[in-house]
Amino acid sequence: MVRLYCVALSALMFCAFAAYGQGLEITGTVSAKGYTQGLPGATVRVKATTIGMTTDLSGNFKITTKELTSATLIVSYVGYKTKEVEVTST
Repeated sequence: MVRLYCVALSALMFCAFAAYGQGLEITGTVSAKGYTQGLPGATVRVKATTIGMTTDLSGNFKITTKELTSATLIVSYVGYKTKEVEVTST
């Protein structure tokens, strides 16, 4: 059995959080632990909402919400464990 690694958000180190009034803009890259290339087609969604998207061919994503100033992102990708990541505005 192939050992599965948790999906790591390299975006946490290089992620840009911008607060616009009461909103939250989250950008980043989803990559597998130990790899620098992004994972295309990974699902990134905001927990307890219908807000979400899939990453582009380089593993990049951008989520904007006007209602939240902090959120928990749920990141999933086929063959990897789902990962939850807390984010807040700065």
